[in-house]
Amino acid sequence: MSQPKRTTTKGRRDIDQYLRRQALQHKRDLAAVLSTPEGRRFIWRVIDAMSGAFGPSYDTHGGNMARNEGRRSVGLQLMKECMAQCPDLYVKMLGERVDEDKTFQLLVNACEEDGDDNE
Repeated sequence: MSQPKRTTTKGRRDIDQYLRRQALQHKRDLAAVLSTPEGRRFIWRVIDAMSGAFGPSYDTHGGNMARNEGRRSVGLQLMKECMAQCPDLYVKMLGERVDEDKTFQLLVNACEEDGDDNE
């Protein structure tokens, strides 16, 4: 059995520096996506509709429930990363979503009122 290789002090510093650069790049990448309305809408779709982060993962079939919980976990992790890395843009995304929900509700209400006239 071979011995694991030891990392030199310089090697360890190089690794640490690389990991810091990667973390900074991830933050910049997320900020770039969240800095546009299109990016914020896409991230919200992933968090809400695609992952089901805000809904229950329960299912009577264990396999389905495990799948649902896995999807939900991805959405929660993305939401956590957005809040940690870009809190201002995350709050902006939430505000835009609230505005969209209000607009949709107004359209639904108008449609229901129009439907009353047709009966």
